[in-house]
Parts: sequence; C-alpha cells; structure tokens
Amino acid sequence: AQKSAPARWAAAMVCCGHLLALPRLFVTATQQVAAANAKNAGVIRCDEQGVGTLILFPGSFSPLQVSHLRAASLAKTAVEAHNLRVHSIRLSPVNDGYGKRGLLPWTDRSLLARMLLESQNFPDVCFDAWEAQQPRFLQTNQVAKHFSEVYKHTGEVGKVLMMGGADLFDGMFASHPTPSIPYPWSKESVSKLIMELDGIVIIQRAGAMQWDPESIRTKLQSKLEGTEAAARLSTFNIIVAAGDAGDGSSTRVRHFIAEGPSKEENRAGLVELIGEMATAEIVRREEYFRARLG
Repeated sequence: AQKSAPARWAAAMVCCGHLLALPRLFVTATQQVAAANAKNAGVIRCDEQGVGTLILFPGSFSPLQVSHLRAASLAKTAVEAHNLRVHSIRLSPVNDGYGKRGLLPWTDRSLLARMLLESQNFPDVCFDAWEAQQPRFLQTNQVAKHFSEVYKHTGEVGKVLMMGGADLFDGMFASHPTPSIPYPWSKESVSKLIMELDGIVIIQRAGAMQWDPESIRTKLQSKLEGTEAAARLSTFNIIVAAGDAGDGSSTRVRHFIAEGPSKEENRAGLVELIGEMATAEIVRREEYFRARLG
C-alpha cells in the first residue's frame, strides 16, 4: 500500500537513523509557536534589546502612572550596574478577578497605559497584558512561571528578575505578622516564586532606610529553611535600586477623579500623575471614570 506523506517522512528518518529526534523536533516547533503567540498577545510597545535580563513588574496599574515608569527606569539602572544587560521591563497588570477596590477593567487600564507610554520616553518598558487576559486571577508565582517559560526557557533571555516596591517585599521577607505587616506571604508562596525567578529588584521609599541585600538574603534563608528554594538563594540576585521614583499615588488619582477631573486643579494633578493624553481620556468619559474610581 502507498504510504502517506508523514509515513514516508518517518520511514526516511528511520533510514537516516534520526527517528528518535522526530518527537523532539515536533515538541520544539510546538513550543516555539506557543511561545510566540503568548509573547505577542496584548503587548503595548516594547523595544526589546536582545538576549539579556527580563525585569517583570507586576501591579494593578489602575491606572499606570509616571512614577511607575520612573521606578522601571531606576530598576534598569540598578540591574545594569550589576553588569546585567536588560532585555525589557514588562509591566504585568493584575487580572480583573483580583477584585481590588478601584481596579479598572483591564481594557481601560490598557488604553490609559498606551496613552501614557506613547507620551513618555521609556522605550524598553512595555505593558504586557497576558496576565490580565487570563480567565481568572493568578498568583504571582504563576505569572513569573509564564514569563520564564515564554522568554527564558526559549533562550530569548538569560534571567528573569521581578521588581517591586518596599511594601511588596516587606510582606515577602517577613516570617511572622507584625503591626506594620499583618499578613506576610506564606512560606509556600515565597518558595514557589523564588523557584521561578533569578532575582528581585527593590524600589525603596524616598527617605527610607537603605535595604541591605545580604540581610534580605539571610531573612529569606531563615523563612525558606528546608525548602528547595532555599538552595537557590546563594546565587539569587538581590538588587536594591537607588533614587526616587516620585510621588505616585492611586489614592490621589481617585481623589482627583472623584472631585471632578475637568476642574482645573484636579486636571493639573492628574496630568502630573498619569500624563496629558490619559487625563484627556478620563475627562472625556468623566461620568464613567467617576463611577469606577470616584
């Protein structure tokens, strides 16, 4: 009987002694297509710099603010000071399922982010909406795993670091509840995250005491004792960024919108925080945004 094209191809591969390589070829091709599709979905402007370090910046971004972009710039400078080339800084907006008060639908957050990014000079910062587009809320370690699979496991980047403010990392490092940190991250959640990352970049509060990377490493080793993640900490990058990202505040954004974004004083405050184009969009749809954020 005449063989089908796939059968003839398989027979030829057997003849050449390469049958064992066939499944790997199929898997590699499938992984590459899946990675490309995942990478391109919902990404707003990104000037990627070739193989290097990807900086993941998760957050609500409701809406994206100038201070977020300045924080990203501080993170890039700090990472480069450790002789690591930056591939891109990817802002990952939280899923609508997070349910936080004042959280705009991701479609609005994406629109306002595009407007701000188009007016600012941060070419290697991109708004990557993959997390927001998922059917449900994801834990941070699940988001980190996605970026590792799409970028690191495919060889496009060498490392994946996660950046964030001191408030985020305070809860991650603490082992027990305190008055200032009533709900620290669990040992399991921190362990899962560390397993997906190659390091962290901490953006400090203006005027706060300088964080020491080695004391942070010691805290993490104590918290993660007995876990697989603890063994990774000796080579885990802990980078503390220097400088001030500015006075960003979601509370101030909500205040200006609640008080009427078209009023001259409130509009000026919004322009300072989120840029001219995003402010104009909020003023244009004032009733909608006041209902959502006011």
